[in-house]
Amino acid sequence: MVFAGKINLEILAALRGASLRAVGLSGVSGDLIDATRRAPTEYTDDDTGEKRLVDMGHVGDIASVDTSLLRELMDSGHVPVVASLAADREGNVLNVNADTVATRLAMDLGADKLMFLTNVDGVLRDPAEPASRISSIAARGIEELIANGTIGRGMIPKVQNAIDAARGGVARVHVLNGEAPHTLLLELFTKQGAGTLITRHEEHERYLEER
Repeated sequence: MVFAGKINLEILAALRGASLRAVGLSGVSGDLIDATRRAPTEYTDDDTGEKRLVDMGHVGDIASVDTSLLRELMDSGHVPVVASLAADREGNVLNVNADTVATRLAMDLGADKLMFLTNVDGVLRDPAEPASRISSIAARGIEELIANGTIGRGMIPKVQNAIDAARGGVARVHVLNGEAPHTLLLELFTKQGAGTLITRHEEHERYLEER
């Protein structure tokens, strides 16, 4: 509820300060996101190896999206700001992973770019060394880094969404440090970038030729 209320309103106010006509929404608005409540899930304790069943509460998974409302808003010059909440068919409000919401909406809209803002400088070959940032990589390269343990647990859900977006039709997906100054400008308008660009293999080859 904080997402749909306080935080959404603060983002709208900031965008208004930048002379943009923003509209606050959630996945419940206009049946934008149809979700189902996540079933109890089995987890293994990393320390003890003990398996236990965890009730996920009001956590939801996306069943489908309908971006027709977003298209109407954008066609009329508005910027939608979507909080990552959804509802099931019975009207129960569910919390959905924000990266997953962004991925599914970008795929359905046929977006050219998708930006994930986090608190690290993209994907690193060595998590302890910021200078090891990977500026661009194909989706299958990310899968190799997950398999060999280079990408740790905290980053895996984000890069998995990036892979899904790239393979789902989004040409270029960027993972950036949202706390760094001018990160969007540096990523988009400099050759070295500021984060990590993730693409399908074919798009990655095209990107390397452009550089």
